[in-house]
Amino acid sequence: MKSAAFHNVLVRKYRFQTHSYNYNSAEVCLPGHRIPSQFKQRSTTYASLTIDVLNWVGFILAVVVTPSNITQEGEYFVGILCQCYSEDGRTEVGNKSKWKPKLVTDLEMDHIFVWYDPFLCDTILRRNERKVSFKFYITTYTTSGRELGDLLKIKECGVCPIYYSESQKVLGTGNLDKDLEKELYQEIEHERSVEGYDEGEGIDIQIGNTDTRA
Repeated sequence: MKSAAFHNVLVRKYRFQTHSYNYNSAEVCLPGHRIPSQFKQRSTTYASLTIDVLNWVGFILAVVVTPSNITQEGEYFVGILCQCYSEDGRTEVGNKSKWKPKLVTDLEMDHIFVWYDPFLCDTILRRNERKVSFKFYITTYTTSGRELGDLLKIKECGVCPIYYSESQKVLGTGNLDKDLEKELYQEIEHERSVEGYDEGEGIDIQIGNTDTRA
């Protein structure tokens, strides 16, 4: 997911020549009880959190979804939405980020949904808001469109920043064409110099360890 964010630097560079934002995005869903510990910005009690927004190249979103005692026979859709607000919670900030509805038969255990939405990142990071509230919502509905109410709920949520300073670590194993690699690093450094220096830990996200109790 971090690799997608760095490759999108070139998408921004050539957006006028191509007349489009052909962005890379990423998402994954798998069983898991906890937000990965590498998500330093996380909430284990509410479906929202407020954080300081710095000059990142992007960020990754995550929620843990847990089933209620309500049962549902047959297939149904699960949709997740992230909407950002100003610090006081009164004004919507940026685009809505929607997890593409996922068709399931029965979600009998906790699952973690992790995704990178470059359009949400752009609309948040290009603003002057220095503190932003991320709020997550979940909907469930039948294949005919009937809403199913509180079939599932959000147990935890988190935001993981992607720092410009991580670029060599993230892209170093990508076996890129030498010319492309050179151009990509140059544009990353240019964009970074324009946006301002960022201090990052550069922590790898291990999605497979989400069942480990922190």
